[in-house]
Amino acid sequence: MQMHMRKVRVGWTYVLLLTAKGIRLSKIIVRNGYDVPEGGWESFLAVTINDHAIDIVDNEDIMSSVAEVMAVCDELVLINYMASQAIIDTTFMLLFSCNGFIPRPMLRGMRSGLTFLDLGVTIPFLRFRHEETAAEQRRRFLVAANDCCMTVSQDVLQKVTELCARWVTKLAYPEDWIGIRKLLKLFSSFGPNDNPQRWDTTDLRQISVIVLGLLENSWRELQTSKIPATIDFSIMMRFFSFNTKRWILLLNVLVLFLLGLTAYMQVRQTYHATGNEALYEEQNRPEGVHTKDNAAYYRKEMDGKNDGNAKKSDNTMAAKSSLEDTCAASEGNPVKATYESSEMASSLKFGDLTWHGDKGIWDEEIQKRFYENYLNTEAEQNRSLKVFLVPFSHADPGWLQTVDGYMEGSTKHTLNLMVEHLTLWKDRTFIWAEISFFEMWWNTINETIKEQVRTLVEEGRLEFVNGGYVMPDEANCHYYAIIHQYVYGHQWLHQTFNITVKHGFSIDPFGYSSTMPYILKNMGFDSMYIQRIHYVIRKRLVHSGVSQFLWQQPWDKSSTDSMFCYINHGTVYTLKYTCGVEPHVCKEFDYETPRQLDERLVPTVSRQLMDQFRKLAYLHPHNILLIPMGDDFRWGNKLEWDAKYGNFKKIADYLNSDPKYRVHIQFGTFKNYYDAVFKAMGKPGKEWKTPVLKGDFFPYADRYMEYWTGYFTSHPYQKSLSRMLEQQLRTAEILYSIALLRNERLDDAKLTEGLQKAARNLGLYQHHDAITGTSKQAVSDDYELRLLDGLNMTDKAITHIAAALFYPESTAPKLFESHSTIKKSGDLPSQRIIKLNEEGAAKYVVIFSSLASARHVTADLYVDTEDVVIEDEQGHAIQYQVSPMLDPQSNSGKILDNGFRLTFVTEFKTIGFQTFTIRAANESTPPSQHATRITEKVTDFSKDIILSNTLVSAEFSPVSGLLKAITDLSTGIRRHIRIEFKRYETTQSGAYIFWPNAIADLLPDSHTVRILEGDIYSEIHVMLPGILYQTVRLFHVNGDLGKYLDVNIVDNLASQRNLEAVLRLTTDLRNDLTFFADSNGFQMVKRRASHDLPTQANYYPATSMAFMHDKKSRLTIHLARAHGVGSQDVGQMEVMFDRILTQDDGRGLQEALNDYHSVHTHLRIQLETNGYCRACATSADPTALANRVNLDLNYPPTVLTANVQGNETSLGSRLTKLTGSLPCSTHLVLLKPLYVQRRSFGAIFHKLGADCESGDGGDPQECVKDDVIYLSKFLRSNIQNATRSTLNFVNHIGNTGTTAVVELERKKLTAVKFLLAPGKFSFFADYEYVNKNLYKG
Repeated sequence: MQMHMRKVRVGWTYVLLLTAKGIRLSKIIVRNGYDVPEGGWESFLAVTINDHAIDIVDNEDIMSSVAEVMAVCDELVLINYMASQAIIDTTFMLLFSCNGFIPRPMLRGMRSGLTFLDLGVTIPFLRFRHEETAAEQRRRFLVAANDCCMTVSQDVLQKVTELCARWVTKLAYPEDWIGIRKLLKLFSSFGPNDNPQRWDTTDLRQISVIVLGLLENSWRELQTSKIPATIDFSIMMRFFSFNTKRWILLLNVLVLFLLGLTAYMQVRQTYHATGNEALYEEQNRPEGVHTKDNAAYYRKEMDGKNDGNAKKSDNTMAAKSSLEDTCAASEGNPVKATYESSEMASSLKFGDLTWHGDKGIWDEEIQKRFYENYLNTEAEQNRSLKVFLVPFSHADPGWLQTVDGYMEGSTKHTLNLMVEHLTLWKDRTFIWAEISFFEMWWNTINETIKEQVRTLVEEGRLEFVNGGYVMPDEANCHYYAIIHQYVYGHQWLHQTFNITVKHGFSIDPFGYSSTMPYILKNMGFDSMYIQRIHYVIRKRLVHSGVSQFLWQQPWDKSSTDSMFCYINHGTVYTLKYTCGVEPHVCKEFDYETPRQLDERLVPTVSRQLMDQFRKLAYLHPHNILLIPMGDDFRWGNKLEWDAKYGNFKKIADYLNSDPKYRVHIQFGTFKNYYDAVFKAMGKPGKEWKTPVLKGDFFPYADRYMEYWTGYFTSHPYQKSLSRMLEQQLRTAEILYSIALLRNERLDDAKLTEGLQKAARNLGLYQHHDAITGTSKQAVSDDYELRLLDGLNMTDKAITHIAAALFYPESTAPKLFESHSTIKKSGDLPSQRIIKLNEEGAAKYVVIFSSLASARHVTADLYVDTEDVVIEDEQGHAIQYQVSPMLDPQSNSGKILDNGFRLTFVTEFKTIGFQTFTIRAANESTPPSQHATRITEKVTDFSKDIILSNTLVSAEFSPVSGLLKAITDLSTGIRRHIRIEFKRYETTQSGAYIFWPNAIADLLPDSHTVRILEGDIYSEIHVMLPGILYQTVRLFHVNGDLGKYLDVNIVDNLASQRNLEAVLRLTTDLRNDLTFFADSNGFQMVKRRASHDLPTQANYYPATSMAFMHDKKSRLTIHLARAHGVGSQDVGQMEVMFDRILTQDDGRGLQEALNDYHSVHTHLRIQLETNGYCRACATSADPTALANRVNLDLNYPPTVLTANVQGNETSLGSRLTKLTGSLPCSTHLVLLKPLYVQRRSFGAIFHKLGADCESGDGGDPQECVKDDVIYLSKFLRSNIQNATRSTLNFVNHIGNTGTTAVVELERKKLTAVKFLLAPGKFSFFADYEYVNKNLYKG
């Protein structure tokens, strides 16, 4: 074999690995296009530094060394490790691992991490984790060795080892202990001392002597070798003496070590120039360990389980073993899915991600099958095609321009021309999706044009598809916001045209959730149409004949909620990709530049298009084709209308008129297409045996390793605003409905207009270029102002309705004021200071809970004095805790000197108000406060910081202040749970794409730690100077409040460049790389991390929750906004909470993600050791406890203040329970007036799925375990005509009955539409005004 070594400038890093025969590499695809076929190896060893390639070792030396080994080996296979996106500190490349081993100049030029290519055997366990104990490392090596079935002769191993020893002697440098010590830890239970030990080449040579001794199984030689005293190699010796199969593992590690060390030496000079040698010294030192022997630390981590806790844990687990046996997975869908999309995504390999998705699905293999097995066969000759051409314009309500800019510059012209041309030409059709634009346009046109539009709708030539206010994103949106914007759009269509939408059309979101088909099915849809899914999965599905399928919910026991779905075969939705299977052909039919088709070319062009139709039909289960004709903001000028319609009319007439083509082409709508399909094939899942698919389509990638997983986190400040507006709009509409049902006097016109405007602003932000954070900065600013305006509108509505409820007889009641406010754009929420000393008068504090279930809530009040008296409605003094008031806008934990924070706890039984009076204390009424003990600086580093109550104990590092472990005191089970703040460094990520180069500590410098201890709660504050401020709070309260850690982070990355910040939880849970993340807050989806995929492929969307578990415990992260969540290793989860980037990612935005906002991230960390389904490997639900904790986080109480009126002493308790309580695990999703029908209201209930509802994580005793709601009793109102309806409140499903009994089904949503019984109802005084002005923009 002849090898040629070349110096090549590439973006990859290659490493030679010498191994035995039997492991082949069939093909390596190099980034610059070179292929290295089997039998003709061309390899190089190179690393790029600042775009300059250097040779690692002399080529002649490698050639001579390989020749020596070849003399012994029958065959030598050179395996190249191609750099992937695996995280550096969790990759098999030990020497290229652990933050800081590789200098940053080197990282900038290489891809992060390494991964196997075509080894035949995967060894995912060989990944160095610096937080692991030596015993854990050895255990994983053992598992890997047993799984690796490689044998090799002794002489080959000896020769290779001698070669390694020669390289050691030649390449080692004495000053490189910083990097070498990380490798030595793998083979020793003793780590290095604090003072770096100087090694010379003789010391390093001894390592090779040990390897030789192992190979020859010579204990005598091992025992006489001069081994450095500080390293105990007996552990390694015993491990590798069991079986020769393991020797190859050691050789691989050693060879990689030597080659990596050489690379390290080559960049040393560059590294010295940066002056950052000290960067690596402290990064991987275990928390709290300084001059002590690391072995003692590791032994403590492995063996010490808080002394007596181990026995307690064993006894408790034994006592509760019956739960594990009885709590099984819930019953699932009786129809077995034939495809699981989520599993398809996680099972991809690195070698699958090697082509550009724009190439499409048509490849040589499928073309061969088409021509040899189908074309001109009897089956093909007897197959006539029916083709529907469906014109559309995709109108983004904001992206590169604002929604108003697009409206004026494009959309209104498209809609005007649509009416003009469809009125003139009776065979023309059009579909429209976004009601936001259509409503804005409708409000500007005259009655004549409106009547023409009504005629087109009645004739079926203008069809509304999707019909939401926007085409929502499906990764970041919560299901409340998704449903709300659909309710708005569908109600508008029903009122305006008396129509219902039947077909979904979602072509531009960047991936698709499994929740959306359920929502659309229950809105009465017959089908849905999707576009952007992973390019490899699209190809595999379409090639398997699964472009049309039933999308099922795996938990749906009745199998009635499966939705018929159509995946378009093209990468995107332009005619270039939709008219057929070959984009280079189809692009000629787009006519983006309008031109009339020459009559002489019609036959040729028609045959080309017909060829595309035949090929497309070959991949379909039937002979009916749907060809969407459009793109972003198309059909906006008359020339395009004339050219595109005219040219396709010529082609259609030509092909239709000649029987030999066996085709009928017509313009049509989605209804025309699906009516024809269902008539020919029957009902999907019934007469038509369609494939069945479960799962979702995340993450999305369009080419190579370019995963669209960055937008899960982009613009987090606005994602938070959106969730806040959801909370306030839901609260305002619930209060409004209750007030109307109670016949309270309200200014209905103003309230309705304000709430509808807030609904439009919220709906607009659910657009797939808004909440995703993928619009221009100017557009993003416009969205932000609209969200803030919506918050202002809902705030006014809440305070106005509260005043009307508390003062029903007053004609001009004093308005309440929200305690929390956002003063201006870019600000974080802050609390208004209640001025008691200055103004002297007492104040009311009113707290409203919008959850129809029992819960304890905490109120944080900012006041100008710490000496106050707080009394409830009965005049009883309330205990509170006083602590420093922090600057809510600061990421440094700054304490303000103009006020204090008062915290107290209260309890709710259902939806209602709790009222309190607060006044300055005096001699007659002393304060009932609990002081907070403050520790500003930790001085004792010998022991951990402990926060505990009667339920939970949490341990924190005294050095960093970060979490280390949590113990569930009810069972005594202690789990290592370490919080780490990390930074992904990148030169390629953008607003859409996450594509990291490296990972490191977010801030390696020392943290500042502050401790607050009190009777109601204790907190630990951690400041990372210039970047973030974290608080972790534990309540000393029984019940749900005391069962989790409440985490708040305020960060600002304005001083940083090109980083993506994550909070990582590294634990000792053995979760088999599996975790669960929510889908739109509605259900949980199983996720699996893969070491065969790049880092960005292991990221998924989560809007409210993620958890992982093993046989002993479950760890849940509760989220208050949308995040990207991921896992890179066993027992690990991470949450990305902010991003700042200096480059565009090439997806059309043409702008960097320079988001300078301060961002507030609110999380809850919950450890459960009981009450969850331990047997649920493929599907799992949160526990009932986790559901309650999550609802409490995402629907916080509303705190209002008001002046005490006259001689009042309290507001009373008549509004404590505005509704009845709902059954256990039941959530009121929304309750709102339906303004388009007199006296009409709509409510949606969700029976939450919960694991092991009888366990410790189950519902509290006071809730009713029932699946029935008595609507009149719950609402405490006289209602009539209660009817089950679709989720948009448009179509009736069946009468609920005269007693208004609502039956619930587990995990499902139930919508009810009802009327208020006749009587006094102020809402209708202004009904005509409201109805007329309802939808004005």
